[in-house]
Amino acid sequence: MQRATEACLRWINCSCAVIDEAILIVARRPVFTTMRLLRACQWLDRATDQLERAGCRLRDTQRSLARAPEEGGAVPQIVCEAAQQWSAAASRLLATHDQLALLLSEVLQWAMEGGFDIRPVIAASRPAAPRWYLRYCRVQPSNRIRLLLQRRRRPARTASADAPRRVSRGRAPPFVLACPL
Repeated sequence: MQRATEACLRWINCSCAVIDEAILIVARRPVFTTMRLLRACQWLDRATDQLERAGCRLRDTQRSLARAPEEGGAVPQIVCEAAQQWSAAASRLLATHDQLALLLSEVLQWAMEGGFDIRPVIAASRPAAPRWYLRYCRVQPSNRIRLLLQRRRRPARTASADAPRRVSRGRAPPFVLACPL
């Protein structure tokens, strides 16, 4: 349950960072900001899923504690703290969701009033960047040409005494002791 609550808070923190950034750049980059806000909506959906998962786990823990209260020991205090964390995460999720919905409605209203041109800007493509090793580890042209022109050296021929014996892959001959001749 705590892992699910922590995951929920991480998704909420990511969404809050996007919302804070969007407030600053919405006038300069409205389309980019809208796409980022839609991604933050997806993150809040994931946070909602994690929060629901944490709520189910908390409910299961409370049910099992209600069945056997004598085995709990210090568990009720831990469950109470976990419930407080869950409640704080839920309130933060609602506040972030409301802030995001408000910002999205303002961006939409500004677009309807003609605050920005929604046509895409077609930028000129950049030339392809040279690879890192070509840029920083340049090889002299003479070395490159020499490597291309260099022939593959063949190994020297072996003498007949150095050559390995031919191995027969058939049946091995019988041992001398087993042979009646």
